[in-house]
Amino acid sequence: MSDKELREYVASIAVVVKETALLLKESEEDRKKEKKKNEEERKKRNEEFEERLKKEEEARVKRNEEFEERLKKEEEARVKNEEERKKRNEELEERLKKEEEARVKRNEEFEERLKKEEEVRVKNEEERKKRNEELEERLKKEEEARVKRNEELEERLKKEEEARVKRNEELEERLKKEEEARVKRNEELEERLKKEEEARVKRNEELEERLKKEEEARVKRNEELEERLKKEEAARVKRNEEFEERLKKEEAARVKNEEERKKSHEEFNERLRKSHEEFNERLKKEEEARVKNEEERKKRNEEFEERLKKRDEEVSVKIEALSEKIESLWVQIRKTESMMNRFGFNVGSGVEEYFYNTLKSRMSVANIQFEYCERNLKGRNESGEDDEFDIVMKNGTKGVLVECKHRVRKEDVSKMQERKINNFRQSFPGDAKLEMYIALAGISFEPKAEEEAKRAGMILLKQVGERLIEEADNVKVY
Repeated sequence: MSDKELREYVASIAVVVKETALLLKESEEDRKKEKKKNEEERKKRNEEFEERLKKEEEARVKRNEEFEERLKKEEEARVKNEEERKKRNEELEERLKKEEEARVKRNEEFEERLKKEEEVRVKNEEERKKRNEELEERLKKEEEARVKRNEELEERLKKEEEARVKRNEELEERLKKEEEARVKRNEELEERLKKEEEARVKRNEELEERLKKEEEARVKRNEELEERLKKEEAARVKRNEEFEERLKKEEAARVKNEEERKKSHEEFNERLRKSHEEFNERLKKEEEARVKNEEERKKRNEEFEERLKKRDEEVSVKIEALSEKIESLWVQIRKTESMMNRFGFNVGSGVEEYFYNTLKSRMSVANIQFEYCERNLKGRNESGEDDEFDIVMKNGTKGVLVECKHRVRKEDVSKMQERKINNFRQSFPGDAKLEMYIALAGISFEPKAEEEAKRAGMILLKQVGERLIEEADNVKVY
């Protein structure tokens, strides 16, 4: 293959890389639009929920006022009937006592219903918060997957030094902007969630304060009623004494007044019964409306979950298509690398040179300072097999064995665990007591290889632009 044909082949690979980058950019823009749309829908649903709660609270306050006004009118009618009815006080007093017990029971039932409604509202608020957390977790995972794919797609195909520096600077600037935008979005989301939580706590406090005031007012009314009943009892005893004296003279008038009283009480009982029926009917309608609203809310949530699931499926299809293109690209890259090796261009040596120079200048890995950094150490194990170690860093107590690859594969992970680390200890008995760590350095990583290395407690070293990215979570001593 001539130099011209090789340049044309590399140029075709660059075109494929460019098309892959454009596809990733379009996928990222679609994801941002979908995320913005979901955020607006969630905000709209929260506003509708708050408005509905406000209207329900106003309706409840209005019902309480109407109920109190009705009780006040009934109390006035009862006092008027008490004055008109100066006979048979004992029977009327007993009936009033029963009515008072029934009213207290209704108040208790009403308070119990308010308590249950509050519990349902709190439960709905907790479910909404949980869904928001799950949505944030999904978005976070998508963001991590996107960052991971971007890191895997970075390629060190360099045709000439000036073009490579330009591409690295552009990639660095783009990553910086994306990181700033992601941090900004996370901060805005956290601020919104914080404000919503504060508003909810404030509403709960206001509701508790109103309930407390209503309870105090109810206790006060009960005390006033008991005081009034006590005074009326004293007056009743006095009137009964006067009544006994006038009983013989007013027997005829008593019969007439008894008929009028009976008619008045029948009318009063009829009004009270109708009032109770109207009140129960309103409660029934409100309960039906609440159930209907709950069903509508559940239906909207199901539709939202369905849209989210559909979007996830579309993203998965795009990712699979992109993965196929990337795999095809890697096949072409491997062919190119094979041809370039035949022409004397060793990509692996360039990778090893970069990581050695970078680590030599830093003299630290995973926040551990080292005193020595050597490369291409030759060794021989107890079976007489020769081995070579790309980079070795150590101090008086710890050491790290670095394996450099252009693209790290899954078999490289098992090779380091099962053979390399043991060969190093057998080749250098003087370093056998050191706490050894394993690090894999590469321009790119196969997804399965990266997952396997993290599970094995290895340190990952990646080249991103001109920077060396280090991932050292849950590292293990070998």
